[in-house]
Amino acid sequence: RQQGRIDNIKRALRRSRIRAQAVVEASPDGIVLLRGTQIAHVNPALRDLLAIPPDEDLVGAEFLDSVATEDRNALGEWIRLRQSGAVEPVHFDFRGLRRSGATLSLEASCALVPYEQGRQLALFLRDLSERQVVAHRARHFDRLEVLADAAANFVDEFEAVYKRIRSLSRDALAADLVHAPGQEHAAGQRDLEVVAPLSARELELHLERPPSGLVDD
Repeated sequence: RQQGRIDNIKRALRRSRIRAQAVVEASPDGIVLLRGTQIAHVNPALRDLLAIPPDEDLVGAEFLDSVATEDRNALGEWIRLRQSGAVEPVHFDFRGLRRSGATLSLEASCALVPYEQGRQLALFLRDLSERQVVAHRARHFDRLEVLADAAANFVDEFEAVYKRIRSLSRDALAADLVHAPGQEHAAGQRDLEVVAPLSARELELHLERPPSGLVDD
């Protein structure tokens, strides 16, 4: 009976290990298991981040060799502190070193995981440059939305002004049609007065002339 319980525990541990390995292998973040600062295992995402060939054996390799020279001491100290049980700082930003020699900005977080001979440190690495690209695109889309809103407001204001101009034009045209006959008559009278005006002398003679029928022959 006791042996049966032990066998069940071993099977449960194997299943847990298989599930954990599946999660590590499928993770979009780079994951490396460390013993000290030596590599015990890396997942495919980490190989992609650092441009490491898929067939290159990394077990026992120094992880800090994949870190920019100026960040190695600080990252090594952070790893040591986390392996000793310290919980702060939770994250650590550093520059990773790709096989081509190019550097990239990485953010590291970690967790201590059980291992047959103690505990290993699991480092989870995320590409900060990708995050910056996403943030830049988000800011760009935000600016586009602001411009779109401004354009929509401008169109609404333009349509309101255009409708007001059309309304005023219709009112002015209607007023012209109503007052046109009287205005034409007044204009005609002014034209006649301009064409045939009486001079001052002609007006005096006209006033001095007696009415007809009152003058003796």
